[in-house]
Amino acid sequence: MIILYGFGPGFGLPEISPFVTKTEVQLKMAGLPYRKERARPTASPKGQLPFVEDDGEAIADSTFIRAHLEGKYGFDFDAPLSLQDRARAWAFERLIEHHLYWAMVGARWVDPENFAKGPAHFFDAAPEHLREKLREDAQFRVAENYLLSGLGRHAPDEDIDLAVRSLFALSVQLGDKPYLMVIHLAAPMPPRLVRLVEFSRRSFHRNCGREPSGSKISPPMSTA
Repeated sequence: MIILYGFGPGFGLPEISPFVTKTEVQLKMAGLPYRKERARPTASPKGQLPFVEDDGEAIADSTFIRAHLEGKYGFDFDAPLSLQDRARAWAFERLIEHHLYWAMVGARWVDPENFAKGPAHFFDAAPEHLREKLREDAQFRVAENYLLSGLGRHAPDEDIDLAVRSLFALSVQLGDKPYLMVIHLAAPMPPRLVRLVEFSRRSFHRNCGREPSGSKISPPMSTA
């Protein structure tokens, strides 16, 4: 049986990591049996979660886990998308996971007020004499990665403007459709997962109403 390693529940969510959630949803979509266990990022081959163990093989990173599931079990998560739609889906996936993700990381982890409201509580269960040190160390590591991502080199307002442009691009792609792309399921989604998808869809529609400055997507900007 596949073992999925994640952070575990928090903030009223069954899993605090969107990438662990992504892999768990894909396991459900493929109809593959699995069990889930908690782990620390240091236990992963790449120092990040999620990772899975499958017949003694450890695979880390949600994108490579998906490739493993498709290659080994023959499930095509993009069926029945055309070649053009597969390319479009990949481009938007990269936009979400490698641009919007880091914009949200900056807003949640680097902004002191937001950090105190959210990520700081990840360490509430730590021993009191270690709690603040763990928070400071984690915030420093995340801020360092945020800088290395490129977004952290911009002023906060510039970072937000770039994120809004990406949200606007997603909103244009979504249009009046209920989903960005058509999905194929091996089995019906559990009611709880259906509610989660519908909540995410409605939240996306609600939060994409603001257009970036100029009300049009500007030409690509150099980040070099």
